[in-house]
Amino acid sequence: SRSQSRSQSRSWSRSQSQSQSHSHSSFGRLTMSTLDFSLVNSDGRSEPPACIPSFATLTVRNVHPTDTVHLLSITVDDGQFVLSTGLTPGVSLPLLPEGERLVHIVVLPREAGVLVGRLTVTTDRGTVEHLLRTTARANPYRLRPFVNDKMWPDVPFVSTVYLYNPHPWPLKVTEVFVTESFIKLAQVQNYRSVLSSADRTVQPKSKEFVTSIIVSPNGAGRFHGNLHIKTDQANLVVPIDVTVLNGALTADPDHVHFTTITRPDDTRTHDITISNVGLQPLKILDARPLQPDPNLRIQLLHNGVVLPKRLTEEQNSSLRLTYHQNHHLINNNRTGTLLVTTNHSNAAMSSFEIPYQVHVNLGRLGHHPDAFHFEVPLFFHKMWAWKRHHKHKKHHRQHFKHHHSTIKAPPQATLDTLVIHRTVTLVNHFSIPLTIRSLRLSRCHDLFSTQHENMLFNRTVRSGETWDDFTLQFPSRQWIQKISQNMPAAQNILNNVTIPFHCALVVTTNLTEHTLPLYLYDGRLAVSFREEDAPPNSSAAAAVNK
Repeated sequence: SRSQSRSQSRSWSRSQSQSQSHSHSSFGRLTMSTLDFSLVNSDGRSEPPACIPSFATLTVRNVHPTDTVHLLSITVDDGQFVLSTGLTPGVSLPLLPEGERLVHIVVLPREAGVLVGRLTVTTDRGTVEHLLRTTARANPYRLRPFVNDKMWPDVPFVSTVYLYNPHPWPLKVTEVFVTESFIKLAQVQNYRSVLSSADRTVQPKSKEFVTSIIVSPNGAGRFHGNLHIKTDQANLVVPIDVTVLNGALTADPDHVHFTTITRPDDTRTHDITISNVGLQPLKILDARPLQPDPNLRIQLLHNGVVLPKRLTEEQNSSLRLTYHQNHHLINNNRTGTLLVTTNHSNAAMSSFEIPYQVHVNLGRLGHHPDAFHFEVPLFFHKMWAWKRHHKHKKHHRQHFKHHHSTIKAPPQATLDTLVIHRTVTLVNHFSIPLTIRSLRLSRCHDLFSTQHENMLFNRTVRSGETWDDFTLQFPSRQWIQKISQNMPAAQNILNNVTIPFHCALVVTTNLTEHTLPLYLYDGRLAVSFREEDAPPNSSAAAAVNK
């Protein structure tokens, strides 16, 4: 409605500074524009809230000056992203030279956290994939989706919906409705009739009952729907996703999606929890793919025994799937179905299927290894020396504390000379264009830091091309500041660090996450003996006794 659009524009404005969430990508003669699902409101929060739709437009552009590209389909693999493409199944859409096509995308986060979807554009020249990524925050009206719920046929699922008003002014509920026939609304609370939702007002910082939902699908399967709550401040959409069971066993997840395999030696592992809603323990007799898949390994956990839910409070994993490279893989999207067979007495309920899929795109991010190796400067040897040699003896640990308490921070000018900077150049050795989404350090205990320009995240490079350089620094800027201001705080960083030390730089691209190891060493050889292992008259034993 127009009033809703006006109120929405007052509450939210499109962020122009969150280009790192969705970057430019290209393939052959196609380019795709930057996406941004982030919203900004008056308190400066830019993450889109759960259960509130936000919108973006993707521009698919044919940059070739003479050739026409035919669009066959545009799909996305995550139901939290909804596309409006204008394409008719089975009918191609020509994209003229230097022409473009707009794809409208709606994102409806279900929960707070990172959302990642894979957009696939299929053309007569090939297929290009584009990563849709955004970070959602919790719903400010304290609404939660009804998802991953399992129910039995002919047993309705009933729940109440309450709405919290986070604003300093009254919140007016103007309309509550559903569009799916398997969901009914009941304006009843505790078996008492209440006013219609159109007359409901929620006072500031308070919570009010809105409606009750009754979910009663016909037959088994998975059912999707939404509860719509319109207010004078925002349009709220609560996803409803239920599975109606037709047997005693259910799998969680019911669809396994392995992350992208990028190296021939890559291994991906996924655990599956089998829930037994029957009365007796069941045993998994066999689990195998319907079509032979030599790259898939299947392991039965707990001897394949699945206890009834009524006998155990915590459901443990029952199957472990490992996808690995023991045969030649090619760059494609592989799908399959796992057939699980049990000893259930009812033949119709004794087996069930679990679909799985894995993306294979072999390649790597090229880099010079010397850029990821750092030798510890002489000053930092003092901070590690006693910890390295005497960390297992109590009196030495006490001496270590006293020894470090006497170490004084050098002048800032001296610290600046101890800093090591390494310039890193990454090369795209994949067969598809890549865009860097983010850089982060993993398990590095604030020892390292990165320095880069924003343009690093805004540029898509083709196979064989390089990104703009960025810099790795040791010690990190944070640690240098702690050394100069608070020496004990800087020493505390070393509690979980032993030289030689390694951690990782994680580079997230539109394909997957790439882990590049970082190494820290002191350039010395260390030899140690246990006293009982040394020969009685050896110089090593004498040194130990001394």
